[in-house]
Amino acid sequence: MPAKKKPSKKTAKKKTLLEKVGDTASHIKDEIVTGKDHVVEFAGEAFDSIKEGVKHLVEKKKPKKTGKKKPVSKAAAKKTAKKSAPKKSAKKRAVRK
Repeated sequence: MPAKKKPSKKTAKKKTLLEKVGDTASHIKDEIVTGKDHVVEFAGEAFDSIKEGVKHLVEKKKPKKTGKKKPVSKAAAKKTAKKSAPKKSAKKRAVRK
């Protein structure tokens, strides 16, 4: 009888330095991407909060409307213009003989 072939035991492959660094780099990259997403979300919420705060401040400072003003008629405007302008005295002419 022929001898049965036994499968040879495979030794565990050791990871090379390059493979270790590659695994670590991809893990770090995932953490950076996740952190960036958190920062972007936080910044967006902060911007919205500031925007709302400014909006409330601006709304409070608007002056209240008073009653409608009546338009000034042209005749009344002319009277006020005449009153405000100083009167000029007529020049005296010398009498010639």
